[in-house]
Amino acid sequence: MRLIFQFFAKARELANAENKEINVCETTQLSDALTQLSIEVPALDVQFLKRCRIAHNKKYVPLTTAVEHDNTYVVIPPISGG
Repeated sequence: MRLIFQFFAKARELANAENKEINVCETTQLSDALTQLSIEVPALDVQFLKRCRIAHNKKYVPLTTAVEHDNTYVVIPPISGG
């Protein structure tokens, strides 16, 4: 099953790309897809990814979400500032 991850801010910088397509099994949860993403893009450490918010269809989704084929998931890293 094909997924597309779109990156913003620090995630885009670490991945050195705007997005990344990965393939996962049919019954994959978002947390497992993030683990696979960190394997394919080592600069995106799984601990960093799990601190990020993930959005799908303009809504934040929990890591327990079952991913859907051919969908885009947006990786939004934590932001600090003042």
